[in-house]
Amino acid sequence: LVELSGLSQSSVSQHLALLREEDVVSVRGEAQLRFYSLKDPIVRGVIHTLCELCAGHSTKA
Repeated sequence: LVELSGLSQSSVSQHLALLREEDVVSVRGEAQLRFYSLKDPIVRGVIHTLCELCAGHSTKA
């Protein structure tokens, strides 16, 4: 997520913590790793649709 977003590790962690607190994502841990998943299939669908709409669009002017 850090590489994809361009955000710092601490910023990504803060965002994930907020999503966890709001019950948007669930988290499971294995050793030193954490795996996050969206809880609500509607949210998952909205994000999927947004990704499809944005695919191929450049943010560079």
